[in-house]
Amino acid sequence: MNPLPLCLAFSSLLFAAGLTGALARNSSILVLLGIELMLNAANLNFVAFWRFGPAPAAATGVLFALFAIAVTAAETAVGLALIIASVFAIYPLRRGCRIALIPAGSCFLVFGVLGLCGQTLNLFHLLGAFLGVCLSHNYSIFSSDSAQARAPTPVPVRLSALCAAASFGVLGFSHIPVVHALGLTVALIVLTALAAIELEPLVRGAPGGGR
Repeated sequence: MNPLPLCLAFSSLLFAAGLTGALARNSSILVLLGIELMLNAANLNFVAFWRFGPAPAAATGVLFALFAIAVTAAETAVGLALIIASVFAIYPLRRGCRIALIPAGSCFLVFGVLGLCGQTLNLFHLLGAFLGVCLSHNYSIFSSDSAQARAPTPVPVRLSALCAAASFGVLGFSHIPVVHALGLTVALIVLTALAAIELEPLVRGAPGGGR
């Protein structure tokens, strides 16, 4: 029996569940999960057609793999867009810009440095950037709240950032290209964002951080 119809039926159910979740929920997290379910259903279709199609050894398998990579990149873009939108929905414009610019600027700076160093960027650098931006986003929020209260950035936030950078930095020394790319990207983005948070009060001349 050809497993292709079963795979297509399962991917259809997965897509329907994701679509229902994305349309019926109010929580942005649940909407994102629904979108990811739909994108994973598309991934399953790509792999199923390649593996169980009429010519599984043909070059179409490579094309389907490229489509799967593009779908993963779309997931990352959706996640980043929701994060940025949530910042501007919760905080005033000035604070929202400050919170969003620290992780985004750290990400672009790290990618620029890696490019100048001759590092070939791949999908796992992109996934690492998404994770690094999410972590840096949290640190940026905590530092912004502390600055609004005229208080220094809490020590646990600094320790959390340093521990995250150290943990992923260890992965950056791996000889496995996938692990190396992911760990190096996350560690550099977190460290860059932490440096920006710590240096901002000195640049602006306001103890405790920016307003």
